[in-house]
Amino acid sequence: MKHRPIKMHQQLQVLSLSLPTLLTLVGCQPAVSTPTTALEHIAEVPGMPLSEVSPTQTNSSTPTVQTTIPAPTASPTQAALPTSTATQMQAATPATAICPTTSEGAIEPQCQALVAIYQATGGEDWRKSDGWLSNQPICTWYGVTCADGQVIELVLNDNNLRRALPPEIGQLVSLQVLDMRNFVEGSVTPNQLTELPPAIGQLKHLQSLRLGSNKIAELPPEIGQLSSLRMLSMSMNQLIELPPEIGQLTGLQILDLSANQITVLAPEIGQLVGLQELYLDLNQLTKLQPEIGQLSSLQELSLFSNQLTILPSEIGQLSGLRKLYLRKNQLKQLPSEIGRLASLQELDLGYNQLIALPPEIGQLASLERLTLFKNQLTQVPPEIGRLTSLQDLLLSGNQLTDLPLEIGQLPNLRMLLLYDNPLAQLPLEICQIPELKVNPLELCSK
Repeated sequence: MKHRPIKMHQQLQVLSLSLPTLLTLVGCQPAVSTPTTALEHIAEVPGMPLSEVSPTQTNSSTPTVQTTIPAPTASPTQAALPTSTATQMQAATPATAICPTTSEGAIEPQCQALVAIYQATGGEDWRKSDGWLSNQPICTWYGVTCADGQVIELVLNDNNLRRALPPEIGQLVSLQVLDMRNFVEGSVTPNQLTELPPAIGQLKHLQSLRLGSNKIAELPPEIGQLSSLRMLSMSMNQLIELPPEIGQLTGLQILDLSANQITVLAPEIGQLVGLQELYLDLNQLTKLQPEIGQLSSLQELSLFSNQLTILPSEIGQLSGLRKLYLRKNQLKQLPSEIGRLASLQELDLGYNQLIALPPEIGQLASLERLTLFKNQLTQVPPEIGRLTSLQDLLLSGNQLTDLPLEIGQLPNLRMLLLYDNPLAQLPLEICQIPELKVNPLELCSK
C-alpha cells in the first residue's frame, strides 16, 4: 500500500510542542518525549532549530517529537556564591584591587592600611563593616571619620576584632582617635585584640588611644613616640608591667590601667608631668614608687582593690590632688605627709586595716568627703574638727566607742554614718549640728 504524502500543515502539527514541555524547559530540565498538540507553541522556544525536532513512531496513535535542549546557563544571580564564601573571598581581596593609586603609581597608603586592618582582625566576622572593601570612598566606611580627605578617627567598639593589629596601621599618619575598646556589658561581639605593633609609634598626631577590654599583654616601647597623646586607656587587658618609654608621654593627661595584672609601676611614670588622672584600680600593686610624688599636675588618683600596705611619704607632694581612692587595700597606717594635700576633696580609705589616723588629717582644709568604713579604728583624732569643708563622714564598721566633741565644730557636716560600732550615744554637740543626718538615728535620741 502506498503512503499518502503529508501536507505541510500536518508536518507543522507533528513538530509542535505542548505547554507542559515548555514548562519543563523553563524549569531548566531537558525535555523528553512529549505528545504534540498546538502549532502555536513552537514559536515560544526561541532559537530552536527545526532540525533538532524529529517525528518518531510510538504505540500511541498521536505522533510525538524528540527534543534535545542543552542545559541552560545559570544567570549571575543563580550563580551567586553563599554569603560566607563571598565574604571570605572579599576579605582576601588584595588592596591593589580596592584602593586607588597615587600620582607615583603607589597604592594609596590610608586605604591600604584600612584594608590590612580589616583582613588582619577578621573583618569578615565584624559586627558592622558597612562599606569596607567596597569601591566607596574610605571616608564613608563604617567607623572611619575624615577631615580634608585624611583619616582622623577610627572607632570600632564592640565589633569582634580579633588577633593583632597589623603594622600598616602606622600609615594612618593623620589619625587622632583610635578607639577599639569594649564598653557594652555582655556584648556578644567584643573585640579581642592581642597585640599592638611597633608601628603604632608612627601615629604622631594621635591624641586618644582607647583599647579597653581586649587581651593585650604588653605595650611596645614605641608607645613612647606618641608625642601628641592625651588619653591612653588600656583597662581590662592583661598587662603585667609598663615599658620605661611610658615616661616619654609628657603631654598625657589621662592614663587608665585599671583591671590589669600590674605588680609594680615603672619609676619613669613620674615623668608624666602633664598627667591629671591616673587609674590603677584592680591590679596587684603592693607599693607605690616614690616617683609618684613628681606628678605635679595630678588631680585624681584611684588605687582601689590592690595590695598596698603602705603609702610613700612623697604622696604629700601632690599638692593639686583632689580625689584619692584607696579602698580595698591592706593599709595599716597613713603617712603624716598626707596632711599636705591641701586641695584634696575626697579621700576613700574604706576596707583597709587602719587602727588610727594621723593628727595631720585635720590639715585637709578642702576635704568634703571622708570614707573610713570597714577598718579597725578605735578612735578618731580631735583634729578632725578642723575639717570645716567636710560634708560626709563615713565611719561604719569600726571599733569606735566614742567620738571627739570637736566633730560638733563641723558646720557643713550633713551625713554621719556610724553603723556597726560599739557606740552607745553621741555627744549633744554633734547631734545639734544643723541639717545633720545621723545613722543610726537612736545615737542622738537617747
